[in-house]
Amino acid sequence: MFTTTAYDHFQVICITEGQLHLRLAGTEQVLTPGTGVVLRIGSAFQLACPDVAYRGVGVNVFEQAEGAYQGLVAAFVADRAVHTLATMILQEVAQPDAGTDQVLEGLGIALCWHALRLAGASSLPSDTPSDWAERARQAILATLTTGRSVHDVLSALPLSYRQLARHFSAHFGCSPKQYQQHCRLDEVKRLLRDTPLSITTIAHEYGYPSSQHLCTEFHRAVGCTPVAYRRQLRK
Repeated sequence: MFTTTAYDHFQVICITEGQLHLRLAGTEQVLTPGTGVVLRIGSAFQLACPDVAYRGVGVNVFEQAEGAYQGLVAAFVADRAVHTLATMILQEVAQPDAGTDQVLEGLGIALCWHALRLAGASSLPSDTPSDWAERARQAILATLTTGRSVHDVLSALPLSYRQLARHFSAHFGCSPKQYQQHCRLDEVKRLLRDTPLSITTIAHEYGYPSSQHLCTEFHRAVGCTPVAYRRQLRK
């Protein structure tokens, strides 16, 4: 557990495994894989891992103490750019080479500013319903390959699932679960069209429990099996 009433530097943490509990102003938010937090200079908060440890990518900035680096704590949902930057940082750390320090510094600053952009509409109660709907959509897109349920994915956001689902349906015209299924199937179609990957590999890639589960869901939505769909495309 770490507690501060005036954080003395700027930090971004991107969660890749486990859970990190963020407590501030009498509320608690559980950060899970696919989410992160911006800890600004001067902010007050508590970080804890009461049950499950976490693993992630963190960047600390000690020398620039002005502007966007100061202010309140804000959680965010990682997008593909954040995932790419975090992966590049991990790869550079795992295989250091000449210039690694400079590369890491550049990647770290890029990650910080991208996280600040994502955290710009911070998780405040005054956010509009459309803001919440968009943040839920980003969370779903960022976790498509994990196989996690929509309830699990959206639990990282501070609103209840019922509230988020209501805002999502009003804004996008479908439920979060329907949207997740639609996006996963779109990605499956893309892989069937653009790659020679097997159905089993594609199912694993997008978090389906089995190839049979993928085939059943695909047939229900598209009207044919993945194999037949690929065969039609080739013709």
